Amino acid sequence: MRANGFEYEENAGRFFLPVKVDQKELANAVAEETPVIALEPFRKALQMLLDAKPDFDALLRATASID
Repeated sequence: MRANGFEYEENAGRFFLPVKVDQKELANAVAEETPVIALEPFRKALQMLLDAKPDFDALLRATASID
């Protein structure tokens, strides 16, 4: 998962994908009414989620028998 950009909090048992938004770029995109640019970090994060689906599927299969 880490290879796909995910971070893992061992103590909590959580995976998460940080979405980093540059405040100045976002402000400029909103000011220039260019929503595609403003939403680019989210598009990238969604693509990363899609790319990581096989890894999550493998994780689910590997843990399917654990109660």
